[in-house]
Amino acid sequence: MSVTIQRKGSENAPATWYALFLRVLTLAALAYLVYRVGLIIVMVLVAAMLALTLARPVEWLQHSALLRPLPASMRRGAATTLVFILLAVLLIVLAITILRPLALEVRSFLSHWRDYQAQLMVRLQSVQAWYEGAVPLETRSWMEAEGQKWFRERGSTDLGSLLSTQLGRLTLQTRDKLGLLFELVLIPVLAFSFLTESRPLKRELVHLIPRRRVRDGLYVLRQTGSILQSYAVGQLILALIAGLVVYPLLLVLQIPGALGLAIVAAVTRVIPVIGPMVGGIPIVLVSMTRGWQEALVVLVLFTLLHMVESKVVMPRLIGSRINLHPAIVIVALLVGAEFFGMWGMFLAAPVAAVLRVLLHHFMVPPRKRKAPPTAPPVVLQKEPEVERPAVAGARSHSGAH
Repeated sequence: MSVTIQRKGSENAPATWYALFLRVLTLAALAYLVYRVGLIIVMVLVAAMLALTLARPVEWLQHSALLRPLPASMRRGAATTLVFILLAVLLIVLAITILRPLALEVRSFLSHWRDYQAQLMVRLQSVQAWYEGAVPLETRSWMEAEGQKWFRERGSTDLGSLLSTQLGRLTLQTRDKLGLLFELVLIPVLAFSFLTESRPLKRELVHLIPRRRVRDGLYVLRQTGSILQSYAVGQLILALIAGLVVYPLLLVLQIPGALGLAIVAAVTRVIPVIGPMVGGIPIVLVSMTRGWQEALVVLVLFTLLHMVESKVVMPRLIGSRINLHPAIVIVALLVGAEFFGMWGMFLAAPVAAVLRVLLHHFMVPPRKRKAPPTAPPVVLQKEPEVERPAVAGARSHSGAH
């Protein structure tokens, strides 16, 4: 009996290895295809996120009394057109409102740049004097040697040159990618098409799925749409919160360039985990030109804002759909920045969440929780019944007779 089982296993081994080889080959071909057409995928994802962000206003306007006189077949297109017109008008008004004071701030900041630089150098020299007086010589020598080694491995001499090099490299990558994205014109065009033709597009995608996998395909599409919509709306609201909180705070503390720094805080906030830290560095450095107390207040309040956003606001907006470990998010951000620049960093978290959904649904199903052990049922023993003499009954019967 054991010999027969061993022969059957040896006969099935080549087929198992062949199936595994085909799966690995398919995954490799898919990864190469994604790498080659990655820019198109980025453009489609950004357009899908824009469409999902505007989906609720479009649906509300489609069923409103304003478009009720139109035929049912024209309401979707009319509602989408009105939403895009309102969005364009809002962006134009916002640009006109912000650009003029922002230009004045930038001009004033550049004219006083040498004064700010001198004040910042005075603060940094005081930090250096404290460092040389408080830290022992052996510890300073070891830290400086390790720091120089770390910078040499990355082709830089200090932190400023490293940050400028990395930022310039990331900007060049983003600019090159944007040049191949048809100047971003196709993103609103695709978003408009997704909104007006959502049902036919969904039917076309379902037709590409084998019949036995239709239910799985619909589940993946539903989860992907939910993740992208929650992420886009959540990051937009968080960016607005960051800008609206940082701007009055910097105005009260009389920090120069308050509007520009608030815009930096709002824009960098859309990048998860590391975005608030990247946006907080220039804000704290500029605050140091006013004094240590102002810089400390900005640092504490910026940290509290980030904690409230990540622990209170984000779970309510996004929920558990993008509940990824910060280490996984950072790795995804690095991979996205390496291939697609800023767009890759922005899309890294939702793409990682979608990949997790695919892995859990098709390859690694979630573990079932074991039920807690229950106590054995208590068996109550019945008391032995005691036969009672029916004296009264007998008497009553005899009296009746």
